[in-house]
Amino acid sequence: MRTPAQFLVGLVLLFSVFALHRTVHAADATVTILWRDDGSASGSPSASTFTTNINFYVQNVGDQKTLLVQPQSGFRFKEGPTVVPVDNGITVSGSGGNYTVTIVTAKKQGQAQIQGKIERSPSGGGGGGGTPPERPFDISVLQKWVYIRYSVPSNGTNLIAAVGSTNDLTSIVALGDGSPASGKVNWNAGSLGTFTANDVDLASGSASTKFVASTDAGNGTIAATGQNLKDSGDLSVPNASTNLSVRLVKVEVTQASIRDGQFQVVLNSSGANLSGTLRLKLKKNSTVVELASLSNQADGTVTIQLDDYIENLASHNAEQYTVACAAWTVAGQDITSQDKTLDSEVKVLATWKISNYFTPTWGGSWDGTSLTKGMYASGTYPGGLTNVTVKTSFLNSLDPANEGLAVDGSTVIRDHAQDAVAGFERVTFLGGGAGYIENPDRDQQTAGGCPGVPNITSQTIAVTPNNPDLGCGAEAYIPGFKVKTVQDHGSLNGNNKQIDVWIGAGDQSRFLAVFSGWPEVVERCRRPWGWEVFLRRSRAC
Repeated sequence: MRTPAQFLVGLVLLFSVFALHRTVHAADATVTILWRDDGSASGSPSASTFTTNINFYVQNVGDQKTLLVQPQSGFRFKEGPTVVPVDNGITVSGSGGNYTVTIVTAKKQGQAQIQGKIERSPSGGGGGGGTPPERPFDISVLQKWVYIRYSVPSNGTNLIAAVGSTNDLTSIVALGDGSPASGKVNWNAGSLGTFTANDVDLASGSASTKFVASTDAGNGTIAATGQNLKDSGDLSVPNASTNLSVRLVKVEVTQASIRDGQFQVVLNSSGANLSGTLRLKLKKNSTVVELASLSNQADGTVTIQLDDYIENLASHNAEQYTVACAAWTVAGQDITSQDKTLDSEVKVLATWKISNYFTPTWGGSWDGTSLTKGMYASGTYPGGLTNVTVKTSFLNSLDPANEGLAVDGSTVIRDHAQDAVAGFERVTFLGGGAGYIENPDRDQQTAGGCPGVPNITSQTIAVTPNNPDLGCGAEAYIPGFKVKTVQDHGSLNGNNKQIDVWIGAGDQSRFLAVFSGWPEVVERCRRPWGWEVFLRRSRAC
């Protein structure tokens, strides 16, 4: 049962709602502040502090409502009143009891607080009880008007979605006093996409559906219209409608090539010139790794080189990936591309040593000190061991820590650490190490160590025999070299986690390898070096 004071408030507001359509009414809402005797009023006017909450609801963002605040008859304001916004949903201007309230929030609602002090008027009149000013009471303006707002997306006004994606949408249909309305909501997406349902029955004031975006970037509007709405008392209320602006942003991985060591991502924000962080990811099922992150990426085509970011896979050894995708963070949202299948499924081999070998001719132009080495002519193995003087610069290019192969005419030498042979000098190499004699390759040819490989080529890599990860014919992406094929075997000092890359034949190859083209790689030949390697699956694996 209402108290007399509550009934008064209800009458005031009910009148103000009906008066919205009358031009003679000066204010959209009138609030009467009541006074109560708190026992301190004997003999003279005694002021009591009041604090009153008021809620506002409107149909459109930016609507303005006028508010009149007046004291109970026979009383006056000693201080104030003032109207202070409680949240950022409204702005308030005015003074002396007359105010203009503007709704600025996308939710089309806001709250303010009326504050001040009320006292008896010296002219007398009135007095007695009333709603205690200290106790807040809520007032809703436009109680019988229905409004719609979107709760998904959370900003309530616009949707930024990825092209080709499916987005959940939820609109809340409510009366001005916050009570749920029953009925239906009809959706219209225009040309930007489709909905899974045209009409959605309301339940507790909300309606949900899915919006399926088109395949092209663009801008548009989604409209929601509430029809056949009734309040909780089964009384009909007006239809309501609201619009949602939509921007479809295109993020597309157009190239995902392990063989080329390159990815391309196309960004299109529908002419908004958005900019944000672009992240490229590799994944297989639930396994996902971020390969690259690039800040301040704007519209256009972004090219990402695998070599520049392959070290980010250092902690992902043995993981396998089949697809690539991209996520672009703009306007506070992650816009994610569709998956792009890699040109080959890959497996990560982390912290492997990567070294190189080539086939120089020791009869070429070499500098340095001459050293005597033992070697065999073609067809004489195991007899015919001969001491040959070789320059140290040549020997340095045959790093014994790897599989350095030399060819001069029909004579072949491959470095192996061996016991010294009687009659031949025991030597050291590259400043130290165990004594050994150059031991020729058994077949004394440049044939690959894998079956069916007549000669090693620029695509050749060597691994230890029976390598658990890289068998003959397997292909590996190696930073600095791109895709190479296992065509050869070597001892590699027994290191199962080493790949030896063949880079050419002759003095020119030696020059390119040592002095210009691959100085960093040659340096890797002389110490263990952790790096990432992509393994392509092949029939031979």
